[in-house]
Amino acid sequence: QLGEKVAEKAKEKKIKEEKQTKENFNQQKDINKNRFLDSLSKLDGIYVPKKYEYTYFGDGRIKDIKPGDKVKKIHVDINTHEIIKNPIIPNIKVIHDRFAIEIMRGCSRGCRFCQAGFIYRPVRMRSRESIISSAEEGIKNTGYDEISFLSLSSSDYSNLEDVVNEVAGNLKKDRISISLPSLRLDSFSLGIADSIQAGRKTGLTFAPEAGSQKMRDIIGKNISEKDMIDCARLAFKKGWEKVKLYFMIGFPFEGRGDIEAIIDLINKIITIAREELSKKKFRRFKVNVSINPLCPKPFTPFQWAAQDSMENLKEKFSYILKNTPKRYAKISWLDPERSRIEAALSRGDNRISEVIEQAYKMGAKFDNWTDMFDYSIWESAFKSQGITIDSYTRAYGLEEILPWDIIDIGIKKDFFKKQYLKAKDYAKASDKI
Repeated sequence: QLGEKVAEKAKEKKIKEEKQTKENFNQQKDINKNRFLDSLSKLDGIYVPKKYEYTYFGDGRIKDIKPGDKVKKIHVDINTHEIIKNPIIPNIKVIHDRFAIEIMRGCSRGCRFCQAGFIYRPVRMRSRESIISSAEEGIKNTGYDEISFLSLSSSDYSNLEDVVNEVAGNLKKDRISISLPSLRLDSFSLGIADSIQAGRKTGLTFAPEAGSQKMRDIIGKNISEKDMIDCARLAFKKGWEKVKLYFMIGFPFEGRGDIEAIIDLINKIITIAREELSKKKFRRFKVNVSINPLCPKPFTPFQWAAQDSMENLKEKFSYILKNTPKRYAKISWLDPERSRIEAALSRGDNRISEVIEQAYKMGAKFDNWTDMFDYSIWESAFKSQGITIDSYTRAYGLEEILPWDIIDIGIKKDFFKKQYLKAKDYAKASDKI
């Protein structure tokens, strides 16, 4: 019996020592983790959530964020980073099955709805020499038959025509095609597109974003209807048959007339196609129209605006669909419910991470697939954290503390405020006309 008691005490002692060792290990692990996070928080471009404490008013608005230190955005000179010329080649069919080169980062256009145009400033262009040499080597290494020159606004790259012509000339024997996404709708862009797709007119994408000139002035889309009409007419004359139009609805200060203007512009494009294309070509003509609800994003002049209600968005889309000739126009759109979740997540604060985890646990997976998306799951996930989706899709006060105020992207908040008020003045002036 004495031996059993001694053995039992020894076992208890061992268990206690093992428990203490584990506790010491975990404590040291936490200490090391905190030291690591402290070190990271001192670096530009790194956000460490636990370093910030949010306090809230009773209605959910942010009362204060401590400390007041901001996470400063960093940017790199893309010419100091080589283009990957031997990327991994997928063994299944993929959508972007081509060799891609980022020719430029950033955009100077300043469209008031475009987050990328602001957060990727300043504009940086890759050198002409690196693009040309990387194109040849990349095609040789990958076996692709197409190169895509990527940027937010490809036609703003200096000497674009010269670069395109040289790359096309160097790879002519390999029958390589070149694609240029994000071209502006003007004669220069059309000329570039025409030269790289000579004899093989795949399709043109126009992004007027809004139907009325009033709305384009409000959102800062510097393009006139005449420019679009002239460019479309020239395109049809040159043999282009496939056209895609991108529009957005739900902008601040938008009225019924702006929605009707979208329909009017689609009809004008169809009329021009009828006038310029042969009867045989026009019989198979179809304009693909993509309509997306606006998600007012952080770091844009519209960051204070509320997202349009789902009811309004559905009504606007239904009106466009009902009044657009289905024989010549194929219309697709993004479900306002998914757009609403996108807006809430992009405008969220430090509580959103818990929402995302909870939604995942409740079955939110592959949500970009229409048949997999369940809006009620997200509603429940937000509710589980004591917040609502409306908390983030609502209008923010101009003097309100915004969740993303802790990030410094290099553009002052006052600049966005002035741009928002300028858009508001455009709307007032247009209403008086």
